[in-house]
Amino acid sequence: ANNGGSIGAVGFDTPRHVVIDTVNRRLFVAESGNHRVLVFNLNASNQLDDYTADFVLGQANFTSGGGGTTQSKLNFPIALAYDSANRRLFVAELANSRVTVFDVTSITDGENAVNVLGQVNFTSSSTGATQGKFNWTTGVAYDSNNQRLFVGDSQNNRILAFDVTSITDGEN
Repeated sequence: ANNGGSIGAVGFDTPRHVVIDTVNRRLFVAESGNHRVLVFNLNASNQLDDYTADFVLGQANFTSGGGGTTQSKLNFPIALAYDSANRRLFVAELANSRVTVFDVTSITDGENAVNVLGQVNFTSSSTGATQGKFNWTTGVAYDSNNQRLFVGDSQNNRILAFDVTSITDGEN
């Protein structure tokens, strides 16, 4: 874990999922063990220039790694989906039973998420089986043609579909 050392911009602890932004040439990696998403810049051929992450989401910096339930913290991110038209990154968080939405038009380390699905606010992490609640989010997929987000709700044995043309925190 962590390239045999401590938490930093090089190495992983339990990477779970990756998505590529081929337009802005970025690779996003959901890293569950350090409760973060690492962002790597890619070259003109959409290949890694180096093996050092350029940005981090879910943590204030590259050396922090604790899980949390705030607008800027993640707790066991497990899956990602990317909306290239609106430059939104959807992060499924297993331990918070939510999907956090980041505006990645420009990225700064530790930036706040702009929306949350599955919870009424960024500080809640309760589970449920209603139209707006999850119990262990395990996957996300984005349908760009219809602007829908599909969320795998593991413990409730279902998939929920959200119209994400515009998002209201905690929407059904």
